[in-house]
Amino acid sequence: AAQCGQRFAIEAFLRNLVADHESAPEVVILARTPCSEEVQSMLREPWARHVFYFIGSLLNSDDLERVCATKSKMTFVLCNINSSKPDDDDDANILRAATFTRQCPRAPLRLVVLRVNKLKVASNLGLPRSWCFALNSLKTSLAATNSLCPGVSTLVLNLVLRNVARPPHIRATDVPPWLARYMASTCYAMRGLMLDPSFAGKTFREAALECAKVGVLLLAVQSQETGQIVLNPSRMKLGRDTVAFGIDDGDDDYLEIADPRCADGPEVWVEALRECRRRTAAKRIHRVEQHTPAKQANAVFQRQASSLQPSSEETRQASSLPVIGALSSLMEADPSADRKRRADIEGRRDLPRSTSPQEQASGLASLAKQAKQFKATSSIGGHVIEAEHSYLTPLEVVEAGGHIVVALQGDFLWAQLTSLCSALRSRTKTPILAIGDVEAPSIMFDGDGRAVQTSDLFFVRGNLQSVSFLEDAGLPRAESFVALGVLAADNTDEMMIDLPHDLLAAIVESQLGRWGRARDLPLVYDFFSSKNLDQLPRRVKVEDAPDVGVRANLRYVAGEVLPRNEVLGSYAIAYSTPGALEVVDSLIQPFATDQKVCLLDILLRPEHVGKPYAEVAALAIERGAVPLGTVRAPSEEDPDQEGPVSCSVLMAWRAVFQG
Repeated sequence: AAQCGQRFAIEAFLRNLVADHESAPEVVILARTPCSEEVQSMLREPWARHVFYFIGSLLNSDDLERVCATKSKMTFVLCNINSSKPDDDDDANILRAATFTRQCPRAPLRLVVLRVNKLKVASNLGLPRSWCFALNSLKTSLAATNSLCPGVSTLVLNLVLRNVARPPHIRATDVPPWLARYMASTCYAMRGLMLDPSFAGKTFREAALECAKVGVLLLAVQSQETGQIVLNPSRMKLGRDTVAFGIDDGDDDYLEIADPRCADGPEVWVEALRECRRRTAAKRIHRVEQHTPAKQANAVFQRQASSLQPSSEETRQASSLPVIGALSSLMEADPSADRKRRADIEGRRDLPRSTSPQEQASGLASLAKQAKQFKATSSIGGHVIEAEHSYLTPLEVVEAGGHIVVALQGDFLWAQLTSLCSALRSRTKTPILAIGDVEAPSIMFDGDGRAVQTSDLFFVRGNLQSVSFLEDAGLPRAESFVALGVLAADNTDEMMIDLPHDLLAAIVESQLGRWGRARDLPLVYDFFSSKNLDQLPRRVKVEDAPDVGVRANLRYVAGEVLPRNEVLGSYAIAYSTPGALEVVDSLIQPFATDQKVCLLDILLRPEHVGKPYAEVAALAIERGAVPLGTVRAPSEEDPDQEGPVSCSVLMAWRAVFQG
């Protein structure tokens, strides 16, 4: 059963839910209003033959009986990504979910709200936190990850989305080699299992090495002491009936390392997962609230970094590809060489510092004038722990360069900005400059545009369609650029929903050549609909490829766009693999989920390039890292060929500050 919105908002979710045509479940859409023409058209398509539409409500016991809700394997209560009143819709969906759990206490449920602060409301109504997720939190954390490790969002989402397959009308010879390899990689998916009893007593690292030999990448296990899913606990001793999550290519190789009982179906490990949660509920280590104020993220970050005491220059130029002690044999030994080759793979370069104040005089003066427009205070109910800033004003941030610029396309984005900054602050101290033609709330920023609670976060008001303002904000010398926003009315034309981002992208990217940043400025756009990606200008010239779907779009592949409907579609994995959503949540929100590891990129040494991936992966596992995949850049000489290679790994996050 699902409570959801319009076609473009739910199509990706439904397609992922019934992706396996041979074992596709029967899906009931339960909605309060009659089926629209566009949804009727969707349900007549061959892929949707197992999807049925009922008019009713989760609040009505008679409607629940009509759709046999008590017998459902999973019930989803989904947010409407096109809602013009997200708070009201979230409250209504929380009420539906809470009422459903009271009437059907043994029926599994997953609730997806839009806003992070609504997770607390759901918890107050008695809904388990492992059942509740916030779409905006997932999206902004993906954006934060992409701004530091471009392309990682695609890597993570492909683990829980359906395969990208070549349509029958397209010949294999018409598919470029890079696209063929990418499409083949999407067959790798996350799988849950119960480990064979022979693994009892071994450490996670030892088990991961054995699993790698049969083609299964062990990613996480459920702690039998807390019930929490833990990513890469290298030194944890495994017990009997340990539930694990790994990545394989969809065949049955995993049965070689699984408990023999798993051959009978997923019910065995799913029941073990739930039984462990029931047994440990009283003493479970509760994960940090996803809506935790940014000041707590700062405190954790500062505690972890304080003992290492990096220099101020290292802090300001925090690298997303650090040399990590135990992994140094995999990586560039010379830091300067690492930075140079890192620029090739990520499209970044050592950003120049301002050498002549006169060169920036007009822009900085404009920025200073705008920064003084605010009438803000630095107190919140008289109880505020002020953030410690390395910069006094936005002008200093712009002069220094190397900052992250976040564009806000509306005045409803402050909660998302907080979530984005919390995700960034858990990994880097790079200064953040938020810009937009909106008025900053006084509870977040003081009169000079400094954030009250988040370190080195600043805001300046201005017109996002003005090139001079973008230059004043230091975009030509920024580390990365993230654009959040777009709130659509319920009846907005789908093809026009992303118009603000289309215009902003056209303006920014028309200037990249003049700024000397045509290839090396990481961009991330928060899109509503994946159908609108073709409206963006083409940034990289490569051989024309056939249209095999939005997830093969170059912008999506590179992690430059985050279509909300595709992100929402990832939640369908909860039907086939309960617990997988928590793994994804932990991958991109390690701080919010109380993990001890984080996801980062390392640039491989030249001697490892060209070796079998399995060989390099085994070397990484031996050193305590879990490799998730590679990020490849096009060659400078031939864009259709591959250039430098980096590897995305899960590593103990204290190591992020080493080297």
